Amino acid sequence: MKTKKNLAPDPKFNWWVLYFFTLIYVAIEFGFNYQMLDLTVDFASEDILLGLEFWGRVISGVGLSLVLYRLSSGMKIFNSLRYVLCLIVGIALMWNVQKMLTDYLVEQANLEDKKISLLLAVLGSKAADGSLVTLSGNPIVTQPLAEQDRKITASLFSAIALYAPNRKEQIAAWNGASPEQIQLLLATDYTDAQLANAYRNLVIPPLTLCISIFFALLNLAQWAGMTISIFQKRSPSIIRVFTSLIFIALLLFSLLGASPFADSRAYQEELKKPLYENDYFLGILTTVSAHAVPNWYFLSKACNQYVLGGVQLKRPY
Repeated sequence: MKTKKNLAPDPKFNWWVLYFFTLIYVAIEFGFNYQMLDLTVDFASEDILLGLEFWGRVISGVGLSLVLYRLSSGMKIFNSLRYVLCLIVGIALMWNVQKMLTDYLVEQANLEDKKISLLLAVLGSKAADGSLVTLSGNPIVTQPLAEQDRKITASLFSAIALYAPNRKEQIAAWNGASPEQIQLLLATDYTDAQLANAYRNLVIPPLTLCISIFFALLNLAQWAGMTISIFQKRSPSIIRVFTSLIFIALLLFSLLGASPFADSRAYQEELKKPLYENDYFLGILTTVSAHAVPNWYFLSKACNQYVLGGVQLKRPY
């Protein structure tokens, strides 16, 4: 008597699919991180910002879906259906969470903060070139800087300098203008779209870079744990411990590395305290991004070149 062939997917096949898909996701996330940093060096148009927000939410949502897929391994559902559900939930969560955070940061900013962000937007490249100093004589950065440090300085300068002490006088000095001229610019009636776009240019880089690097490292740790399980047939609980330790090590490597921008005297002695006092969340995002993103720049650049092929992820609608 012939028995029916088992048509259920092979668990080993599903494991290998997850293994390689996780690796592909990590490479894409790092590649996007590079593009994000590259595009926010200069003041970005509304179209570029929308593209960055779209892909940032979708790619991070995929990263979250991979985490949810592993956490839901005990559910008695077909693997393909389980991942589709995790993918929907992951993207929906990340889309709405990032949208709410961005909208909150923009809406809570007062009118003067938005106008200040517009004036700061043109100073990022000067800060990265090392040509800006504070009123106390501390340089924003000390030259020479590596490529990744120049880019992160240009991308995050507006956010870090938003609440600079005596900011009207400080911005006047940075622009080579008088405080009276800066006051006239602040008294100018800008459109709501101009102000919103300027402030979004300020908050989107630290927010998206921070979330992107977090999910890239989280899934990289998961992939490393899966790799260990190939060579070391240990219990799942031991592998989870190894994975957790790897993730902690990746975070420490990211956050404890030196940052010429975040470790500068200008930031530590003058800019950090008012930033954290006025917007603690923005302070955390900028500090984490300033340390973590440059430490993974070499990998992000390689992933962008060899995995994404240098193709720019643009707004699809």
